[in-house]
Order: sequence, then structure tokens, then C-alpha cells
Amino acid sequence: MSAPSGGRISAARPVRAWSNRLAGWLVPANARRPARSRVDLVGRDFVRPRSTAPSLSRALPALLAAVVLAALALAALRVDLIRVRYGLGAALREEKALLEQERALRAQLGSLRDPIRLARLAPRYQLERTTRVLDLPAGGAADPRP
Repeated sequence: MSAPSGGRISAARPVRAWSNRLAGWLVPANARRPARSRVDLVGRDFVRPRSTAPSLSRALPALLAAVVLAALALAALRVDLIRVRYGLGAALREEKALLEQERALRAQLGSLRDPIRLARLAPRYQLERTTRVLDLPAGGAADPRP
């Protein structure tokens, strides 16, 4: 029995023999290199040329710093938003209290201007019925000298 490579299969090196046989089947005959050139590594340069692009190990700290800064900026914005919301809530409570106070003062003003109440208080403060009524413009005080 002869192998396609011209040698015999030996029991000492069956893997090499089978790999040679498979190489003959899978690779065309003109594409095969001699066994000596595959093993000869003398004078071969295994150092890869350095790339000009920054490697991941160099870019990783800068990337992590950018992510941390973005997270801090986001946290600062959220804290500021919470502060603004608390201020808005306080302003709304103050507005509600002021509106309630305005309603109470308008009601008190209306009760002070009540003609029935003023008629009951007039004798106590010795007030008499007026004979002349002055109507002043609402825009401001009129010039007393015409």
C-alpha cells in the first residue's frame, strides 16, 4: 500500500503521515510548500508594527473618565431639578396663602363699606348725612388748581 505522498504510513508517526495525506487531498499540488520552508523560522520578524490609533488600554481610562463626568453632570442636573421642584412647591403654597388672604381682605373691605353697618356706626362717631359728593377720577389725584 503506497501513500499519495510517496511514503509509507509508519506506526511511529501516524499523525504526520495522515496530515500529509490530507494535505495532498485538500490543497492543490502547485500550492503546496516544501516542508522545510514551513519549519524554517530563522530571520523571521514576529514583532507586529505599532498602529497609529490609540489602543483600548490607552483609550479606556479616558473613556471611563468621560462616562464618570457624564454621570456626575446628570446627577447634578437631577439634584438641581429636585431643588427647583421644592422651590416651586413652596411658591405655590405661598401663592395659595396669599390668595386666601386677599379673599379675606376683600370680604373685610366689603363689610366695612356696607351701608347698613355705616348707618349704625354714624351716630356713635357723630357723622351726618352728606350734602355734597365729590367724584374723583380713578387715574390719580386731580390738580387742585384749575
